[in-house]
Amino acid sequence: MAAETVTFPMDALKASMQLKNRDKQAADAPSLSRLERMGLFYYGLRAALFRTIPYTGTRMMMYGVFKTLLAVEGAPQSALVLATLATAAGVLSQLIISPMDLFKIRMQSDAARVRRGQEPIYDSLPQLMARTCRQEGLQGLWTGCKVNAMRAGVMNIADLAVTDVVRSFVGPSALGQLAVSAVTGVSVVVLGCPVDTVRSKLMAEGPSSQQPRYNGIMDTVHKTWMERGVGGFYSSIVPMYLREGPYYFILWNVLAVLRHLRTVALQ
Repeated sequence: MAAETVTFPMDALKASMQLKNRDKQAADAPSLSRLERMGLFYYGLRAALFRTIPYTGTRMMMYGVFKTLLAVEGAPQSALVLATLATAAGVLSQLIISPMDLFKIRMQSDAARVRRGQEPIYDSLPQLMARTCRQEGLQGLWTGCKVNAMRAGVMNIADLAVTDVVRSFVGPSALGQLAVSAVTGVSVVVLGCPVDTVRSKLMAEGPSSQQPRYNGIMDTVHKTWMERGVGGFYSSIVPMYLREGPYYFILWNVLAVLRHLRTVALQ
């Protein structure tokens, strides 16, 4: 939650760049104060935190359990095994909480509309959740879950597996943690940015959304390619890295502090 809160503005900027369409003309510039513009970067934070609690906890727990079950005493697990375990943990966790990703993306899409001077579709997170359930049904809550699971598998390889491999070389020092965060951020962005872009577009403007633009995964890929080519899949690479690098630095260090406090409390 700490990492999500600190880095959320970069996540909002990333989503805004992913959902920007060249063929859509922006409305008149909105007359918003500087404070209101700043607030838009945290639009959807509540949904993001509701997502982070079960997703991050579940994927890290599953990854740890999988590693323990397959551990062989005295033999380090290979990068391929770690990547497989990270993929399984990411896919399973993401399938469970995919609706919260849908809510977060749609709230961020609304914030982008407000910045362009357009009216938001949803008044609040509870209204978005109720409206989605009522109009799109249970199936609609899992819109984009396939590409979301693909994204989770790829990004968990870049996150959990790469983190374990890099940490085995650099050690647990503060400088080592900084190196782990930097390498993890790069690997997450390079591997995850294209599928993250497709996920955001499909969830915000998929067939069941209020303003449908894409019919499915392949339609989203095709239209993104036709509009901007390869650059369309990496349009948000800068804010994505500025988010992912600090995110993992905060995540792993806060987790280390909490584990230390738990150990002290149990002694």
